[in-house]
Amino acid sequence: MKNSIKNISKAVFALALFTLAFTSCKKENDTAIPLNLNGAKASVSSVADTIVGRWGNPRFGGAVFGTVYANIITGAQDTVGSIAYQLLFSGFNNSTITPASGYTLSYLNTPKALSAIDASDAASATTVPSLGISTTSNAANTSGDANGWLVYATGGGVAAVQNLVIFVSDGVTTRALKFSSAVGQGTSTNNRGVYYFDRGTVL
Repeated sequence: MKNSIKNISKAVFALALFTLAFTSCKKENDTAIPLNLNGAKASVSSVADTIVGRWGNPRFGGAVFGTVYANIITGAQDTVGSIAYQLLFSGFNNSTITPASGYTLSYLNTPKALSAIDASDAASATTVPSLGISTTSNAANTSGDANGWLVYATGGGVAAVQNLVIFVSDGVTTRALKFSSAVGQGTSTNNRGVYYFDRGTVL
């Protein structure tokens, strides 16, 4: 009888050890499972931002407009390039976007919300040396063929192209931008553009 009790006790103890080991192993494995294997999908967590253009006179060769240097990680910007930056807004009304040295610029026509953008969208984007006024679409971009991020609005002024996502990458991290609106400030002889957008990291 004593032997039977001992054997049962040993069996219970062994089972407890096995259960503990299995549970610990399962917890470790659970934390290591990649996001995509869990059926979840990464997305962009966006932050609202604004580019404030420089003043200039469009009737006299765009005098003064110059360049706005933008850090799309921190939201900082300046007009001399003394900050760390990834994008340059230059030209007429600061409407031409150029990537900083070491970065690539691309764009994708898509109706997807910025929060739904993922790495596959960035991989499908068209790489360009710069991006400016669109010549193939209206602001609504209903045809999905825009080749720029800004258009001249009817009656004057500018408007941000919709259904368009811009990507900026250093080869390691890719960030996405989506402009929501554009506002012209000033007069016909002294004005600037103010551009509103959302930005975030593509996961």
